[in-house]
Amino acid sequence: MKNIKNLFLNDKFILGLIIINSIIIFTQGFEINSLFNILFNVDNIITILFVIELIIKTKVFGLKKYLSSAWNVFDSILILIAIPSLYFWVFGGVSTHMEFLLILRVFRVFKFFRFLKFIPDIKGIVNGVQKALKSTVVIFMGFIV
Repeated sequence: MKNIKNLFLNDKFILGLIIINSIIIFTQGFEINSLFNILFNVDNIITILFVIELIIKTKVFGLKKYLSSAWNVFDSILILIAIPSLYFWVFGGVSTHMEFLLILRVFRVFKFFRFLKFIPDIKGIVNGVQKALKSTVVIFMGFIV
């Protein structure tokens, strides 16, 4: 059990899962019929691994400490958004009025942003991008007026 816990606390393992998941989500966009079921199943297994990661990290660090990091909050939201696709995978078909929930699993590709925390001075870069976006909105509003 300790080995499994250490595996899910290993950032390299999690980043590997994120890369594999991103490739799978990208490949699913091409709707290759011969690979559809395989990709769909692997995608859901990776989602389960992300849920296990969330559970283990909240138990190890405690919920309050775990959620004190913005990256962990972002990660948790993405994982929770993907849970409806697991429900449909485990319990079978999707009712027509619930199909829109399956699109939410695409948001998991944003887990790829976890790589950003390994870039030096990422906070400065993010602040610069935020300032640029604010300026862009003001310019765009000027064009509208």
